[in-house]
Parts: sequence; C-alpha cells; structure tokens
Amino acid sequence: MKKIIFFVILMIWPRVGHSLVYIDINTPGQQKIPIAISPFVIKGDKQIALEAQSILEQDLKYTGFFNILSPEIFLENTPTLEIDFKKWQLIGAYLVVKGKLEIAPQVINLEMRLYDASQGIMLVGKRYQGKKNALRFMVHKFADAMMEALSGEPSIFQTKIAFVYKYNNTKEIFVTDFDGYNPHPLTKFKTICLSPKWHPNEKKLLFTSYKKGKPEIYLLDL
Repeated sequence: MKKIIFFVILMIWPRVGHSLVYIDINTPGQQKIPIAISPFVIKGDKQIALEAQSILEQDLKYTGFFNILSPEIFLENTPTLEIDFKKWQLIGAYLVVKGKLEIAPQVINLEMRLYDASQGIMLVGKRYQGKKNALRFMVHKFADAMMEALSGEPSIFQTKIAFVYKYNNTKEIFVTDFDGYNPHPLTKFKTICLSPKWHPNEKKLLFTSYKKGKPEIYLLDL
C-alpha cells in the first residue's frame, strides 16, 4: 500500500574530518547557531527552488538550535555553489547552506552543501535525483545529514507519524511526514481501526481493526 517515490542519491562527498561537536542535543539552553540559507542556483521553475529553501528553513526552525539569518543582510547575493567565507563571516554566519536545483520534465536534480564559514570548510555535500513529488523527501534527507554532521546523532526529518483519522462513522489509519505534510491512508477498511504502533524495524505498522466484526491485530508491511 505504500506509495514508492523514485529517488536516487547520485553522489555523496565525504564529510571533512573534524572532532568539533556543533550541537549537543542533551544540553538544553544552548545558544542558537547563526545559519544562512543562500539563494539556490536555479535551472527551471523558480517556485520549486523557493519551496526547497522554505522546507529546509522550517526543518531547521523545528529543532530550535538555529538562528536563521535574514537574506537582507547577505553580502553574497548571487546564486552560486562557490563560497566567499569572509563575506559570510562579516555578517556573523557560522554556518551556510548553498544549493542548486535543475528541473527537467520528469525529474529534478538537487545539490546541497553545508559549510562552516568560521573554519572555511564544507561539512556536508549531497546530490539527489527524483521525481518532483520527492522534493520534500530530498530536503528532509539533507536536513537529516546536516543534523547528524553537527550533532553526531541521527535526526527525525524522514520519520513518519501514524494516526487515526475519523471520517463519518469509520476510523482509518493514516500516515504523514513528521511535519504534517503528505497525509495519506494506509487502510481503507471502512470500519473502525485503532491504536497504530510502529514495529521496531520501522517498516511495519501494528494496529487494531474491527474489519471482521471483532477487534483483531493487523500487521501492515510498508
């Protein structure tokens, strides 16, 4: 029942070796890290590029670890993957994200990089290819790579939320992205389904249904 999204990682640059921990997720009250999301290089629909930047910004805001700088103070405004570290240092940007989006009729190619402007190094570089409806997944995947590079811990941006959706006299199991986008049904039993619970391998979902008139436990492969 799971909708498969065509998605490929074309290239992964190795992370520059460093021992610096930028974010300690176990320490509350840390000072927020100033980060700039530079305008993406665009080949195609500008609106899709703006959407990609917005998705990343919302992901970073969700963590509470970042102070996202306003583009109004940027000294490097021309979209490019190259970086002038001094210009970003002058505005107080500790981290900088740059991206490039190429849009073809059937697929999009997205390249994203995370730089440490204070040290003048690239921390993360990824290139993805997929269908247009995979854009959110690509950006979430990069946000996960960012957080793992900065904290040394896995992140949550590719996780899913399972919930019960009530419609008329029925209750079905739905799943959505962690941020509430892309909700879709996992069941269409037209009866009562309750208590979804993820299997430890995160690829299966347990839930209770009255499909046969009495409560029974179902295991759904995703």
